[in-house]
Amino acid sequence: MNKTIKIEELIFTKIKHRYHFQKENRIGGRNIRDKLIIDSFYPAAIANSIAYPEGLITTMTSRKGYAISERVANDLDSKRLHISELTTMLGYTKTDIGKILQRAKNKEFNIVLVGLGGTGANFLHFVYEMMQWTGKGYIFNNMLMMDDDDFDIPNMLRIPFIPQFDSNETRASKINTTPTKFSNIANSTIRRSQLLTEEFINTNDSRLMGLTNKTIIYGAPDIGTREMLTNSIYTFIAATHKDNEYSIVENPAVDNDLMMETYGKINLSKFFLNHLSMTIEFLKHIGEREFPLGKNEDAEGREIQRENETIVRHNFADRFSVEFENGFKAGAKKLFIADENRTLTEIELGEI
Repeated sequence: MNKTIKIEELIFTKIKHRYHFQKENRIGGRNIRDKLIIDSFYPAAIANSIAYPEGLITTMTSRKGYAISERVANDLDSKRLHISELTTMLGYTKTDIGKILQRAKNKEFNIVLVGLGGTGANFLHFVYEMMQWTGKGYIFNNMLMMDDDDFDIPNMLRIPFIPQFDSNETRASKINTTPTKFSNIANSTIRRSQLLTEEFINTNDSRLMGLTNKTIIYGAPDIGTREMLTNSIYTFIAATHKDNEYSIVENPAVDNDLMMETYGKINLSKFFLNHLSMTIEFLKHIGEREFPLGKNEDAEGREIQRENETIVRHNFADRFSVEFENGFKAGAKKLFIADENRTLTEIELGEI
């Protein structure tokens, strides 16, 4: 006997596997609830809307508090935090961010984004937001975006922008639904709905990437692609996230303890702030970088290239342990992130 699996069941199962289900009603005090960053509660709201389609439990309603993601703010009819407030939470001023962007811009580097899922999408969104705020533009000389995949619903929860859909588009490809405004991040932007392969690098297609001494490949691709990129003539910087931690590693060894994006369950508020922090750290690195890009030779003809070099590794919960207890300062606001250990809830899928 064949069993029919409904699409709602698949979506629910994937969301439950990837995200913490959190509810703010387990946090005492209305004063704190009104100052919560509500992205953490979005997966539970989606799951409840699937589990109770007849409205037995209503969750997709207006929420007090503040959202980081455009999607969360839109769906929950809530206020969205400005980039100035988000960077303040991480300890940066407008002057700090302006200098970081300008130093990166002065390098006139090219960037190849390998993948537009969690890491690539958040990078584009937060760089653009910081550019708009500080008045800086065209941080890179050329930008090549590469991804052959489509967005799926569970994956889209961790995308901080609302994808741009063309009425003539028959698939939700990441390349074609990434907003065109992000092209302002570079003087020239090219999009390719394909994988970044060794063949691409070793053929004339590599001209789209730019000179090896001016180009950085950035992202969190699969293991096979990471190994290929680490051994390529370009500088590859892997940016990966797991639980509360993120790391940025140059030309990572595949057999080391480099964090994988097969991470545990996600607290979306921490996830977005971690990716903003990771984006800033990456921009700081390229602005301050003195070691040459790509494979080079020293005066004696020996090949020199950094391998498995950790640029930064941070644990968000440890780094901001005081703020988790006392609140994050965001301009005139004091905001709180709900810890998953205090707010976890169970949602079971009923008969759909």
